[in-house]
Amino acid sequence: MRFRIDSNWFYDRVRDWKLGEIILKDKELILMFTKEIEDENINKVISWDMNMFTMDGFGDEIGVVKKSIRELYRIHITYHNKRRKVQKMLNKNPKQARRLLKKINKREKDKVRDFIYKFTTELAREFSDYIHVFEDLNKEVMYNRSKKHNRSIALHNWRRIVEVLKYKVKVIEVDPKFTTKTCSRCGSLDTIIRNGTVICKECGLKINRQLNAAINIYLKGKGLKRTVQVWNKLIKPRLKMWGVGVPPNGAKSNDMPPMNPEGVEDDVAQGEVGQIWVTLSKFVQLPQTP
Repeated sequence: MRFRIDSNWFYDRVRDWKLGEIILKDKELILMFTKEIEDENINKVISWDMNMFTMDGFGDEIGVVKKSIRELYRIHITYHNKRRKVQKMLNKNPKQARRLLKKINKREKDKVRDFIYKFTTELAREFSDYIHVFEDLNKEVMYNRSKKHNRSIALHNWRRIVEVLKYKVKVIEVDPKFTTKTCSRCGSLDTIIRNGTVICKECGLKINRQLNAAINIYLKGKGLKRTVQVWNKLIKPRLKMWGVGVPPNGAKSNDMPPMNPEGVEDDVAQGEVGQIWVTLSKFVQLPQTP
C-alpha cells in the first residue's frame, strides 16, 4: 500500500516531524508523528507508579496526582469473561467458536487501543511541560505461582501506555528495584509493608505504598538520593499542599496491589510512630520530632 501525505490538509502541521507508527483500522488509517522535545524548555518532573486501577504520581509544583485506569481493566475483564464462555463451545462447534473468538479479540484490542490513545493524549495535554518518569518494568519477572496474580499482570497494558506516551511527551525510565520497599524519606530498606502501608523502622515514616513508590521514582528521575534533608526540602512541602489532619478510622487504600516487580509481601508487624497525616486518601505519618 502506498499513499502520499504531502497533499493532505494536515501536512503543514507535521512537515518537520518524523512518521512513526501506522495503524490500519477497518474504516480509517491512523498515522503517528514524532518530534524531538526541546529539553531546555522542560525542567519539571512528574513520576508515575503503575497500579491495577490507578497511576499514582508525584510531581514538581503539583505534589500528589492520581489518574484512574479502571476502565482499561474493566475492558479486559469483560472480554476475558466473553472468551471463557465461547471457549466452552470449542468441542461442539469449533469453527463457530474460533470465528467468535477472533471477533472478541479484535473488539477488545480496538477498545484497549482507543482508551490508551485518549488517556495518553489527556495526560500529555495536562502535563505537557513535564518530564514523565516511569519504572522500566518487565512482565516476565513479575509472574509468580499465583494464577490470579499472573492473570492480572497479563491483562495490564502499562508498557503500551508508556510507549504511546513517548510519542507525545518526554519520557524516561528508571530501575524499578526496591521502589516500593525503600523508605522514600531516609533510603532505608529496613521496612515493613502491611495493608498497603510502608513502615520504616529506621526513621519512623509511615506512608501509603503507592505514594512511597511514586516518590522514589520521582527522586530517581531527578537523580537525587533519598535522605531526610532531601525529603524535608522537596517532598514534605508538596505533601503539605494537600493539608494535614487525622485520617478517618480504618482508612485504607482502595486500590489493588501495585505492579510490583519486587514481589514484596505484606508483613503483619506494626509499629507506633507519630501523629501527623497528609490527606487526599493517601496517608503519610511522620515520626515525632523531639
